[in-house]
This record gives sequence, C-alpha cells and structure tokens, in this order.
Amino acid sequence: MSRFRIRSIILSVCIGLVMQTMSACEPKAKVIPEIQAIRLQSDVSRTNSAILMTADNDSDEGVPNYTLEQVIIEAGVDDFQGIILVSEQDRIVYQSYSGRADVESNLLLDAETNFEVGRISWQVTSACIRLLVDQGLITLDDTLSLYMPEYAFSDRVTIRQMLDMSSGIPDYLDNTLADPSYRDEVFANALFSDKGLAAIYEFENLSLDMDLLIEKLNAEGLLFTPGSEYLFSHTNNVLLAEVVERISGIPYVHFAQKNVLTPLGLEAAAFEQSSKTATPYVARNQIQTIIGPTNLSTEAGLRMNASDLLIWTFVMRDLLKDWQRRELPVAGEDGIIPPDPAANDYRLFGVEWIDESFLGIESEIGGFDCIQVFDPQRDIVILILSNRNSIEPYCENILEALLDHYSVDTEENLPLEE
Repeated sequence: MSRFRIRSIILSVCIGLVMQTMSACEPKAKVIPEIQAIRLQSDVSRTNSAILMTADNDSDEGVPNYTLEQVIIEAGVDDFQGIILVSEQDRIVYQSYSGRADVESNLLLDAETNFEVGRISWQVTSACIRLLVDQGLITLDDTLSLYMPEYAFSDRVTIRQMLDMSSGIPDYLDNTLADPSYRDEVFANALFSDKGLAAIYEFENLSLDMDLLIEKLNAEGLLFTPGSEYLFSHTNNVLLAEVVERISGIPYVHFAQKNVLTPLGLEAAAFEQSSKTATPYVARNQIQTIIGPTNLSTEAGLRMNASDLLIWTFVMRDLLKDWQRRELPVAGEDGIIPPDPAANDYRLFGVEWIDESFLGIESEIGGFDCIQVFDPQRDIVILILSNRNSIEPYCENILEALLDHYSVDTEENLPLEE
C-alpha cells in the first residue's frame, strides 16, 4: 500500500497536555497510510445504488475488509450519509463513502469532502493553550481573571477547569441546534413545523459578539462550583480562544492555523467554509432539509476531511498513549495508595471514556454528526463523518456495531457524557 508522510509533525505543539511543564520535543515525521478508496456510492436511500469496492487484502494483519463491511451492513443503517473509516496499527482497513456531499447538485462524497467536526475543534484549542504553556506565557492553574477580568466569575475559574470542562460556565449554545436534545425536541413531530423552521433559521443566523456573551454570562452565573462536576460547554472553548488571541496578539484562527494545523500538514483543515465543505442537512424519517453553514468558528467550526482528521486522531491517540503509560502512585509505608492526581487528565484532550479501552467524542451540531474514537493501546481508530444530522441514531448505531466487533462493551450514552 502506498504511503505519505505528515510533514513536520511538531509534537511539542500538542504533547504533554496533561503536564504542567515539559521540555520541547524534536520534530518527528510519522508515516500515515494513504486513504484507500472503498466507496459506497448511493443516494439517501441505497435501494438502487451502484456499489464500487476495492480492498487491499495483501496482508493478514488487522480485520478483513469484508468482515467490517458485513458488520456495518448488519447495523441496519441504509439511510446513513457520510464517511466511515477504520484504522488498525496505522493501516486503514476499511473506508466507505455513502451518499452525497450536496444532494441538490448530485455531488458525491469523496476523499476531499470537508465536514464541520464540531466539538473536535476543541482539541485544537487545547493544543494552542499547551503551546502557550510551553512558551511560559500562561499556566494551567492561572485564573481566567488574569486574561478576561470583565467576566464577573473569572477569578473563580482556572484555565485547567475550562479545559477539562469542570468550570461550571453555562453553554451559550444550549437550546440551539448545536444541542442534540433540543434538536430531538423541536423535530419530534415534524421537520417542517413552525418550531423546527424557527430553530433552523436561528441556527443559520447565529453570531458571536464577545461583549454580549460576557454580559449574558455575568447575568447567568455559574452552574456549579468550579472543579466539583463535569459538563461540556462550548463557552469554555470560546473563552479559551479569546485568551489565545489576547496573549498572542493575533486572531485565534490564524494562531491555530499557523502553529498547529499547518505544521502537522493538515492542508485541508480550516475554520472557514470552502467549495469542498459538504452541504449540511437535518433529517427526520428519511426527509431532510438544508441547514445553512454555521457561523461558529472557534467553538465548533473547524472543517476537516477524513484524511486530515485521521492524522489529527493519530496525534491525539499517541498523546493519550503517553498519558496511559504515566507513572502511577504507589502505596506508602502505611500500605495506602494515594489518589492519582492525573487520573482525569484525559479530559484535557477533549475526549471521554466510552468503555474500558476506547476514548472519544461525538459532535452533533447543525447538519453534521461526527464521531472520533480510538483505542490508544490497540491502535484502533474509528471515524464516522456525516452531513446528515438525523433524529435517527445512524452514526451511533454504526459505532456501536463496530465497538461490538472489537469486543468492547458499549454504554447507553455514546460516546460523550452530556
């Protein structure tokens, strides 16, 4: 199988997210497999679709492609529209494209199609913060008041708590189509109800004004004492990106592009819409409608194609592998093992445990549903990218089938706790 290299991977950008200090790492090149086409070309319904499949079966390593294909077929998700990619030991063992990047123009999904990856954007923000930590410009235990004193509760919240989602800061995207529970509520009875159409219009016209956001947050207060609970909030990411801007003196998206995405060779990754970005749809009972591209940027607006997301996930996987290999506390003279201070530091990477071996995150925002999960010890990566965000749990069903295939017990709430 042909291969290509990630140009100038600078692990010092990302590595050590769970550490307070670290020494700079030398740039390291990592061989990543070329995306191999196993294409399932179809409409929203695959009843009359033509199927073109090619597979690399010159190795006995990994799981045979036909086995994974059968697993996905048996998941019963004929209406899935998107890309599925499975990698083992840095080798792609399965990839499929199903449906269209744009239904209206009959444009098929392909290897160059970009998706808004939503919550995965937060991992890039974490890398930016880590870079500033390495440069001595910020520490994880700084309070937000050092950088955003205008926020009334900034003296009670640390950078670390914002990174690990224990800040208690409310999510300003609650009760929008960035909130799956709200989506299910507004589309419960019909896609084109007055409430549903209003929700679509509101999401398409979302805009972020930092002054208005701070005013809103000051009025709302904190949801809980910082550090006492965990709750995902896009607001954490927005405020962290603002911190990056204020420290660096340049817009966050430029900082992230220059210092994280470009050095990793992620050529298609960007925070703005392009002609390669799939058209997003919301769907219910095989009926779908376009929902305009989001105006979200730092909090959820990163666009990636499958190969770029795979490269990024390899970096994340290796970081979590280092975390899992950390030195654990040992029993003292009294025989008591002290608590592990880094036990929950995986949250600093923007992931959650799915079960005993897989870590990951799911993002359902607007018309996109994206899942990124990986097993750092077995070097298994599963990516599911869809531009059809539906009440029906197509992506979750595919994920559960694949996890079952790898003998992993799945939990009811896949894959990230709300």
